[in-house]
Amino acid sequence: MKIGEDQKIMSEYFGQYPVIFVCFKDIKGLTYEELEMGIRNLIHKLYVAHEYLLQSTKIRETKKEDFRKYLIKEFDLSELKESLLTLSELLFLHFRKKVILLIDEYDTPTNDWYAKQLARGGNASDEDELYLQKILLLFGGLFSKALKGNDYLEKGLVTGILRVAKANLFSGLNNDGELKAYWVGTASTALIENALILDKFQEEIQILSNDGSVEMIADPKMVFADIKSSPNALYNLLLFSGYLTAERSLENEDATYSCDVKIPNREVRGTFKGSLEKWIAKKFNLEVRDYNAFLNDLLKGDVTTFSEKLKSYIAVSTSFYSSGPKNAELFYNGFILGLISAVSSQYFVETEKESGLGRADLILIPKPVAKYKNALILEFKFSKGEEDLALLAKKALEQIEAKNYATKVKEHDAVEKILKVVLAFRGKDVDVAFKEG
Repeated sequence: MKIGEDQKIMSEYFGQYPVIFVCFKDIKGLTYEELEMGIRNLIHKLYVAHEYLLQSTKIRETKKEDFRKYLIKEFDLSELKESLLTLSELLFLHFRKKVILLIDEYDTPTNDWYAKQLARGGNASDEDELYLQKILLLFGGLFSKALKGNDYLEKGLVTGILRVAKANLFSGLNNDGELKAYWVGTASTALIENALILDKFQEEIQILSNDGSVEMIADPKMVFADIKSSPNALYNLLLFSGYLTAERSLENEDATYSCDVKIPNREVRGTFKGSLEKWIAKKFNLEVRDYNAFLNDLLKGDVTTFSEKLKSYIAVSTSFYSSGPKNAELFYNGFILGLISAVSSQYFVETEKESGLGRADLILIPKPVAKYKNALILEFKFSKGEEDLALLAKKALEQIEAKNYATKVKEHDAVEKILKVVLAFRGKDVDVAFKEG
Protein backbone atom coordinates (compact mmCIF):
# COMPACT_ATOMS: atom_id res chain seq x y z
CA MET A 1 0.00 0.00 0.00
CA LYS A 2 2.80 2.44 0.92
CA ILE A 3 4.58 1.75 -2.36
CA GLY A 4 1.37 2.45 -4.28
CA GLU A 5 1.18 5.87 -2.65
CA ASP A 6 4.69 6.82 -3.77
CA GLN A 7 4.21 8.62 -7.09
CA LYS A 8 7.91 8.68 -7.95
CA ILE A 9 8.35 4.93 -7.51
CA MET A 10 5.10 4.16 -9.35
CA SER A 11 5.97 6.32 -12.35
CA GLU A 12 9.51 4.95 -12.53
CA TYR A 13 8.79 1.23 -12.09
CA PHE A 14 5.09 0.36 -12.37
CA GLY A 15 4.41 -1.33 -15.71
CA GLN A 16 7.89 -0.52 -16.96
CA TYR A 17 9.35 -4.04 -17.12
CA PRO A 18 8.10 -7.35 -18.51
CA VAL A 19 7.69 -9.85 -15.67
CA ILE A 20 8.11 -13.62 -15.52
CA PHE A 21 6.48 -15.17 -12.46
CA VAL A 22 6.85 -18.87 -11.76
CA CYS A 23 5.74 -20.70 -8.60
CA PHE A 24 6.83 -24.26 -7.75
CA LYS A 25 4.47 -24.83 -4.80
CA ASP A 26 2.65 -27.74 -6.48
CA ILE A 27 5.73 -29.43 -7.96
CA LYS A 28 5.91 -32.77 -6.14
CA GLY A 29 6.13 -36.37 -7.27
CA LEU A 30 6.59 -39.91 -6.07
CA THR A 31 9.20 -40.39 -8.79
CA TYR A 32 11.65 -38.10 -10.55
CA GLU A 33 9.72 -38.63 -13.80
CA GLU A 34 6.52 -37.33 -12.17
CA LEU A 35 8.34 -34.30 -10.81
CA GLU A 36 9.97 -33.48 -14.15
CA MET A 37 6.60 -33.79 -15.89
CA GLY A 38 5.14 -31.33 -13.38
CA ILE A 39 7.87 -28.81 -14.21
CA ARG A 40 7.33 -29.33 -17.95
CA ASN A 41 3.62 -28.62 -17.52
CA LEU A 42 4.41 -25.52 -15.46
CA ILE A 43 6.77 -24.16 -18.13
CA HIS A 44 4.23 -24.98 -20.85
CA LYS A 45 1.54 -22.92 -19.05
CA LEU A 46 4.03 -20.10 -18.58
CA TYR A 47 4.65 -19.95 -22.33
CA VAL A 48 0.93 -20.16 -23.11
CA ALA A 49 0.47 -17.00 -21.01
CA HIS A 50 2.90 -15.22 -23.36
CA GLU A 51 1.54 -16.65 -26.62
CA TYR A 52 1.09 -13.09 -27.94
CA LEU A 53 4.85 -13.10 -28.64
CA LEU A 54 4.17 -15.20 -31.75
CA GLN A 55 2.51 -12.11 -33.28
CA SER A 56 5.48 -9.86 -32.55
CA THR A 57 7.17 -8.25 -35.55
CA LYS A 58 10.33 -7.75 -33.48
CA ILE A 59 11.10 -11.45 -33.07
CA ARG A 60 12.67 -13.50 -35.87
CA GLU A 61 10.89 -16.62 -37.11
CA THR A 62 13.69 -18.89 -35.91
CA LYS A 63 13.17 -17.59 -32.37
CA LYS A 64 9.43 -18.14 -32.70
CA GLU A 65 10.14 -21.77 -33.60
CA ASP A 66 11.95 -22.11 -30.27
CA PHE A 67 8.87 -20.63 -28.58
CA ARG A 68 6.53 -23.11 -30.30
CA LYS A 69 8.46 -26.08 -28.84
CA TYR A 70 7.30 -25.06 -25.39
CA LEU A 71 3.73 -24.51 -26.58
CA ILE A 72 3.44 -28.05 -27.93
CA LYS A 73 5.57 -29.61 -25.15
CA GLU A 74 8.25 -30.87 -27.51
CA PHE A 75 11.39 -29.74 -25.70
CA ASP A 76 14.23 -31.87 -24.33
CA LEU A 77 15.91 -31.70 -20.91
CA SER A 78 18.52 -29.14 -21.94
CA GLU A 79 15.76 -26.94 -23.39
CA LEU A 80 13.81 -27.33 -20.15
CA LYS A 81 16.79 -25.96 -18.23
CA GLU A 82 17.02 -23.04 -20.71
CA SER A 83 13.27 -22.30 -20.69
CA LEU A 84 13.34 -19.26 -18.39
CA LEU A 85 16.40 -17.87 -20.17
CA THR A 86 14.72 -18.34 -23.57
CA LEU A 87 11.52 -16.62 -22.44
CA SER A 88 13.57 -13.75 -21.00
CA GLU A 89 15.25 -13.23 -24.37
CA LEU A 90 11.94 -13.29 -26.28
CA LEU A 91 10.34 -10.78 -23.90
CA PHE A 92 13.38 -8.52 -24.23
CA LEU A 93 13.23 -8.67 -28.02
CA HIS A 94 9.53 -7.75 -27.98
CA PHE A 95 9.51 -5.03 -25.30
CA ARG A 96 13.13 -3.85 -25.68
CA LYS A 97 13.44 -3.93 -21.92
CA LYS A 98 15.09 -6.40 -19.59
CA VAL A 99 12.83 -8.63 -17.52
CA ILE A 100 12.02 -9.01 -13.84
CA LEU A 101 12.11 -12.71 -12.88
CA LEU A 102 10.15 -13.78 -9.79
CA ILE A 103 10.60 -17.38 -8.57
CA ASP A 104 8.39 -18.45 -5.66
CA GLU A 105 8.64 -21.54 -3.42
CA TYR A 106 11.64 -22.83 -5.36
CA ASP A 107 12.37 -25.37 -2.57
CA THR A 108 9.04 -27.24 -2.59
CA PRO A 109 10.48 -30.32 -4.36
CA THR A 110 13.41 -30.66 -1.93
CA ASN A 111 11.17 -29.98 1.08
CA ASP A 112 8.82 -32.70 -0.11
CA TRP A 113 11.72 -35.13 -0.52
CA TYR A 114 13.01 -34.50 3.02
CA ALA A 115 9.50 -34.74 4.45
CA LYS A 116 9.11 -38.19 2.89
CA GLN A 117 12.47 -39.32 4.31
CA LEU A 118 11.56 -38.14 7.81
CA ALA A 119 8.22 -39.92 7.54
CA ARG A 120 10.21 -43.13 6.95
CA GLY A 121 12.42 -42.53 9.97
CA GLY A 122 15.11 -40.45 8.28
CA ASN A 123 16.78 -43.25 6.31
CA ALA A 124 17.17 -42.66 2.57
CA SER A 125 17.86 -45.50 0.15
CA ASP A 126 20.35 -45.23 -2.73
CA GLU A 127 17.37 -44.76 -5.04
CA ASP A 128 16.07 -41.91 -2.87
CA GLU A 129 19.48 -40.21 -2.89
CA LEU A 130 19.66 -40.53 -6.69
CA TYR A 131 16.20 -38.92 -6.93
CA LEU A 132 17.43 -35.99 -4.83
CA GLN A 133 20.56 -35.54 -6.94
CA LYS A 134 18.45 -35.46 -10.12
CA ILE A 135 16.24 -32.77 -8.56
CA LEU A 136 19.27 -30.67 -7.62
CA LEU A 137 20.82 -31.02 -11.08
CA LEU A 138 17.60 -30.02 -12.82
CA PHE A 139 16.84 -27.01 -10.64
CA GLY A 140 20.50 -26.01 -10.44
CA GLY A 141 20.68 -25.85 -14.23
CA LEU A 142 17.34 -24.04 -14.56
CA PHE A 143 18.19 -21.36 -11.99
CA SER A 144 21.82 -20.94 -13.03
CA LYS A 145 20.88 -20.21 -16.66
CA ALA A 146 17.96 -17.96 -15.68
CA LEU A 147 19.72 -15.92 -13.01
CA LYS A 148 23.43 -15.95 -13.83
CA GLY A 149 23.88 -16.50 -17.56
CA ASN A 150 20.99 -14.22 -18.48
CA ASP A 151 21.88 -11.01 -20.34
CA TYR A 152 18.19 -10.07 -20.51
CA LEU A 153 17.62 -9.97 -16.75
CA GLU A 154 17.01 -6.68 -14.95
CA LYS A 155 16.43 -8.20 -11.51
CA GLY A 156 15.61 -11.61 -10.10
CA LEU A 157 13.95 -12.49 -6.81
CA VAL A 158 13.90 -16.03 -5.43
CA THR A 159 11.84 -16.96 -2.37
CA GLY A 160 11.59 -20.30 -0.65
CA ILE A 161 9.50 -21.87 2.05
CA LEU A 162 12.62 -22.48 4.13
CA ARG A 163 16.14 -21.11 4.43
CA VAL A 164 18.42 -21.36 1.38
CA ALA A 165 21.61 -23.12 2.50
CA LYS A 166 23.97 -25.53 0.75
CA ALA A 167 21.19 -27.01 -1.34
CA ASN A 168 23.48 -27.05 -4.43
CA LEU A 169 20.81 -25.13 -6.32
CA PHE A 170 22.54 -21.74 -6.45
CA SER A 171 26.22 -22.69 -6.56
CA GLY A 172 26.40 -21.37 -10.12
CA LEU A 173 25.29 -17.87 -9.19
CA ASN A 174 27.33 -14.81 -8.29
CA ASN A 175 27.33 -13.99 -4.59
CA ASP A 176 28.00 -10.28 -4.31
CA GLY A 177 27.50 -8.70 -0.91
CA GLU A 178 25.71 -10.16 2.09
CA LEU A 179 22.08 -11.24 2.05
CA LYS A 180 20.21 -11.42 5.35
CA ALA A 181 17.60 -14.08 6.05
CA TYR A 182 13.92 -13.24 5.67
CA TRP A 183 11.33 -15.81 6.65
CA VAL A 184 7.75 -16.48 5.72
CA GLY A 185 5.37 -17.75 8.37
CA THR A 186 4.24 -20.87 6.51
CA ALA A 187 6.93 -23.52 6.55
CA SER A 188 6.67 -26.95 5.00
CA THR A 189 4.03 -28.43 7.28
CA ALA A 190 4.70 -32.04 6.31
CA LEU A 191 8.42 -31.61 6.93
CA ILE A 192 7.84 -30.12 10.39
CA GLU A 193 5.24 -32.69 11.41
CA ASN A 194 7.33 -35.65 10.28
CA ALA A 195 10.37 -34.33 12.14
CA LEU A 196 8.45 -33.82 15.37
CA ILE A 197 7.45 -37.47 15.66
CA LEU A 198 10.96 -38.95 15.37
CA ASP A 199 12.22 -40.72 18.52
CA LYS A 200 15.56 -38.93 18.54
CA PHE A 201 13.92 -35.52 19.05
CA GLN A 202 11.34 -36.45 21.68
CA GLU A 203 13.14 -35.40 24.86
CA GLU A 204 13.51 -31.79 23.71
CA ILE A 205 10.11 -31.72 21.99
CA GLN A 206 8.48 -32.68 25.29
CA ILE A 207 10.42 -29.99 27.17
CA LEU A 208 9.25 -27.38 24.66
CA SER A 209 5.66 -28.65 24.73
CA ASN A 210 5.63 -28.25 28.50
CA ASP A 211 6.54 -24.52 28.29
CA GLY A 212 10.27 -25.15 28.72
CA SER A 213 13.22 -23.86 26.71
CA VAL A 214 16.06 -25.65 24.92
CA GLU A 215 19.62 -24.51 24.27
CA MET A 216 20.71 -24.57 20.63
CA ILE A 217 23.18 -23.15 18.14
CA ALA A 218 21.44 -21.09 15.46
CA ASP A 219 23.33 -21.47 12.20
CA PRO A 220 22.23 -19.38 9.17
CA LYS A 221 24.20 -21.86 7.03
CA MET A 222 22.07 -24.80 8.14
CA VAL A 223 22.48 -27.87 5.95
CA PHE A 224 19.10 -29.30 5.06
CA ALA A 225 20.34 -32.90 4.97
CA ASP A 226 21.40 -32.72 8.64
CA ILE A 227 17.76 -32.59 9.76
CA LYS A 228 17.63 -36.37 9.43
CA SER A 229 20.23 -36.86 12.16
CA SER A 230 20.87 -33.66 14.09
CA PRO A 231 18.50 -32.23 16.72
CA ASN A 232 20.26 -28.87 16.33
CA ALA A 233 19.48 -28.82 12.60
CA LEU A 234 15.83 -29.48 13.44
CA TYR A 235 15.81 -26.57 15.90
CA ASN A 236 17.28 -24.33 13.20
CA LEU A 237 14.46 -25.37 10.89
CA LEU A 238 11.88 -24.68 13.61
CA LEU A 239 13.48 -21.36 14.60
CA PHE A 240 13.87 -20.04 11.07
CA SER A 241 10.32 -21.02 10.09
CA GLY A 242 8.66 -19.39 13.12
CA TYR A 243 7.89 -22.48 15.20
CA LEU A 244 10.37 -21.39 17.89
CA THR A 245 11.50 -18.01 19.16
CA ALA A 246 14.83 -17.07 20.76
CA GLU A 247 14.75 -15.80 24.36
CA ARG A 248 18.50 -15.25 24.57
CA SER A 249 20.98 -14.88 21.74
CA LEU A 250 24.77 -14.56 21.81
CA GLU A 251 26.80 -14.26 18.60
CA ASN A 252 29.74 -16.67 18.32
CA GLU A 253 33.03 -16.19 16.46
CA ASP A 254 31.95 -18.55 13.68
CA ALA A 255 28.87 -16.41 12.81
CA THR A 256 26.52 -18.78 14.63
CA TYR A 257 24.38 -17.83 17.64
CA SER A 258 23.97 -19.52 21.02
CA CYS A 259 20.26 -19.33 21.85
CA ASP A 260 17.64 -20.44 24.33
CA VAL A 261 14.52 -21.15 22.30
CA LYS A 262 10.91 -21.80 23.25
CA ILE A 263 7.49 -22.08 21.63
CA PRO A 264 6.20 -18.56 20.85
CA ASN A 265 2.43 -18.89 21.25
CA ARG A 266 -0.59 -21.08 21.94
CA GLU A 267 -1.21 -21.94 18.29
CA VAL A 268 2.29 -23.31 17.76
CA ARG A 269 2.15 -25.11 21.11
CA GLY A 270 -0.93 -26.88 19.79
CA THR A 271 1.10 -28.13 16.83
CA PHE A 272 3.79 -29.51 19.14
CA LYS A 273 1.30 -31.19 21.44
CA GLY A 274 -0.56 -32.61 18.48
CA SER A 275 2.70 -34.16 17.34
CA LEU A 276 3.00 -35.87 20.72
CA GLU A 277 -0.39 -37.51 20.22
CA LYS A 278 0.72 -38.75 16.80
CA TRP A 279 4.00 -40.03 18.25
CA ILE A 280 2.26 -41.96 21.04
CA ALA A 281 -0.34 -43.33 18.61
CA LYS A 282 2.52 -44.46 16.37
CA LYS A 283 4.16 -46.24 19.32
CA PHE A 284 0.88 -48.00 20.06
CA ASN A 285 0.54 -48.97 16.38
CA LEU A 286 -2.73 -47.03 16.29
CA GLU A 287 -4.34 -44.47 14.05
CA VAL A 288 -4.85 -41.16 15.86
CA ARG A 289 -8.64 -41.67 15.85
CA ASP A 290 -8.22 -45.07 17.57
CA TYR A 291 -5.85 -43.51 20.09
CA ASN A 292 -8.46 -40.86 20.87
CA ALA A 293 -11.12 -43.57 21.30
CA PHE A 294 -8.77 -45.28 23.76
CA LEU A 295 -8.49 -42.05 25.78
CA ASN A 296 -12.28 -41.70 25.73
CA ASP A 297 -12.53 -44.95 27.71
CA LEU A 298 -10.71 -43.16 30.51
CA LEU A 299 -12.73 -39.94 30.22
CA LYS A 300 -16.11 -41.68 30.34
CA GLY A 301 -15.08 -43.65 33.42
CA ASP A 302 -14.46 -47.08 31.91
CA VAL A 303 -11.07 -47.38 33.57
CA THR A 304 -11.07 -51.18 33.36
CA THR A 305 -11.25 -51.14 29.55
CA PHE A 306 -8.73 -48.30 29.41
CA SER A 307 -6.34 -50.30 31.61
CA GLU A 308 -6.67 -53.46 29.51
CA LYS A 309 -6.05 -51.56 26.27
CA LEU A 310 -3.09 -49.69 27.75
CA LYS A 311 -1.42 -52.94 28.79
CA SER A 312 -1.99 -54.53 25.38
CA TYR A 313 -0.74 -51.48 23.48
CA ILE A 314 2.41 -51.26 25.58
CA ALA A 315 3.03 -54.98 25.13
CA VAL A 316 3.29 -54.62 21.35
CA SER A 317 5.72 -51.71 21.64
CA THR A 318 8.61 -53.92 22.75
CA SER A 319 11.13 -52.48 20.30
CA PHE A 320 10.86 -49.11 22.00
CA TYR A 321 11.50 -50.37 25.51
CA SER A 322 14.40 -52.62 24.56
CA SER A 323 16.66 -49.57 24.36
CA GLY A 324 16.58 -48.89 28.11
CA PRO A 325 14.64 -47.26 30.95
CA LYS A 326 15.38 -43.68 29.86
CA ASN A 327 13.40 -44.16 26.66
CA ALA A 328 10.60 -45.79 28.63
CA GLU A 329 10.35 -42.72 30.87
CA LEU A 330 10.47 -40.53 27.78
CA PHE A 331 7.58 -42.49 26.34
CA TYR A 332 5.45 -42.19 29.47
CA ASN A 333 6.18 -38.49 29.81
CA GLY A 334 5.09 -38.05 26.19
CA PHE A 335 1.99 -40.09 26.94
CA ILE A 336 1.08 -37.72 29.78
CA LEU A 337 1.67 -34.59 27.67
CA GLY A 338 -0.23 -36.15 24.78
CA LEU A 339 -3.13 -36.87 27.13
CA ILE A 340 -3.15 -33.24 28.22
CA SER A 341 -3.14 -32.10 24.59
CA ALA A 342 -5.98 -34.43 23.63
CA VAL A 343 -8.35 -33.29 26.40
CA SER A 344 -7.47 -29.60 26.83
CA SER A 345 -10.32 -28.37 24.60
CA GLN A 346 -12.96 -30.03 26.82
CA TYR A 347 -11.28 -30.08 30.24
CA PHE A 348 -9.66 -27.66 32.62
CA VAL A 349 -6.22 -29.15 33.15
CA GLU A 350 -4.28 -28.68 36.36
CA THR A 351 -0.77 -30.11 36.47
CA GLU A 352 1.17 -30.50 39.72
CA LYS A 353 -0.86 -27.79 41.44
CA GLU A 354 -1.52 -27.52 45.17
CA SER A 355 -4.79 -29.24 46.06
CA GLY A 356 -5.80 -30.15 49.60
CA LEU A 357 -2.77 -31.24 51.62
CA GLY A 358 -0.52 -32.16 48.70
CA ARG A 359 0.12 -32.11 44.97
CA ALA A 360 -1.70 -34.15 42.34
CA ASP A 361 0.14 -34.97 39.09
CA LEU A 362 -2.83 -34.22 36.86
CA ILE A 363 -6.39 -33.07 37.51
CA LEU A 364 -8.93 -32.99 34.66
CA ILE A 365 -12.11 -31.02 35.32
CA PRO A 366 -14.80 -31.09 32.59
CA LYS A 367 -15.79 -27.83 30.93
CA PRO A 368 -19.49 -27.22 30.12
CA VAL A 369 -18.83 -28.45 26.55
CA ALA A 370 -17.35 -31.77 27.70
CA LYS A 371 -19.21 -34.91 26.59
CA TYR A 372 -18.49 -36.67 29.87
CA LYS A 373 -18.93 -34.94 33.23
CA ASN A 374 -16.38 -37.03 35.11
CA ALA A 375 -13.49 -35.30 36.82
CA LEU A 376 -10.24 -37.26 37.00
CA ILE A 377 -7.42 -37.08 39.51
CA LEU A 378 -4.43 -38.84 37.98
CA GLU A 379 -1.19 -39.95 39.61
CA PHE A 380 1.72 -41.40 37.63
CA LYS A 381 4.28 -43.54 39.44
CA PHE A 382 7.52 -44.85 37.96
CA SER A 383 9.55 -47.71 39.39
CA LYS A 384 13.09 -48.63 38.35
CA GLY A 385 13.46 -51.42 40.88
CA GLU A 386 11.60 -54.64 41.59
CA GLU A 387 8.83 -53.03 43.64
CA ASP A 388 5.42 -54.64 43.12
CA LEU A 389 3.52 -52.34 40.73
CA ALA A 390 0.09 -53.31 42.06
CA LEU A 391 1.22 -52.43 45.58
CA LEU A 392 2.78 -49.18 44.37
CA ALA A 393 -0.47 -48.20 42.63
CA LYS A 394 -2.53 -49.11 45.70
CA LYS A 395 -0.35 -46.98 48.00
CA ALA A 396 -0.58 -44.03 45.61
CA LEU A 397 -4.37 -44.36 45.53
CA GLU A 398 -4.43 -44.29 49.33
CA GLN A 399 -2.27 -41.17 49.20
CA ILE A 400 -4.84 -39.43 46.99
CA GLU A 401 -7.47 -40.23 49.61
CA ALA A 402 -5.35 -39.22 52.60
CA LYS A 403 -4.17 -35.90 51.13
CA ASN A 404 -7.61 -34.92 49.89
CA TYR A 405 -6.57 -34.14 46.32
CA ALA A 406 -10.27 -33.90 45.41
CA THR A 407 -10.55 -30.46 47.05
CA LYS A 408 -9.91 -28.67 43.75
CA VAL A 409 -12.51 -30.74 41.93
CA LYS A 410 -15.29 -30.16 44.44
CA GLU A 411 -15.22 -26.44 43.68
CA HIS A 412 -16.95 -27.18 40.34
CA ASP A 413 -20.71 -27.79 40.56
CA ALA A 414 -20.95 -29.33 37.06
CA VAL A 415 -18.88 -32.37 38.03
CA GLU A 416 -21.10 -35.45 38.33
CA LYS A 417 -18.48 -37.99 39.39
CA ILE A 418 -14.87 -38.00 40.58
CA LEU A 419 -12.48 -40.73 39.44
CA LYS A 420 -9.14 -41.22 41.17
CA VAL A 421 -6.71 -43.13 38.95
CA VAL A 422 -3.12 -44.24 39.50
CA LEU A 423 -0.92 -45.55 36.69
CA ALA A 424 2.24 -47.30 37.89
CA PHE A 425 4.94 -48.00 35.28
CA ARG A 426 8.17 -49.94 35.09
CA GLY A 427 9.64 -50.49 31.64
CA LYS A 428 6.87 -52.04 29.56
CA ASP A 429 4.92 -53.16 32.64
CA VAL A 430 1.97 -51.14 33.91
CA ASP A 431 -0.63 -51.49 36.65
CA VAL A 432 -3.71 -49.32 37.13
CA ALA A 433 -5.64 -48.71 40.34
CA PHE A 434 -8.75 -46.54 40.56
CA LYS A 435 -11.63 -45.53 42.79
CA GLU A 436 -14.81 -43.49 42.41
CA GLY A 437 -15.82 -40.74 44.78
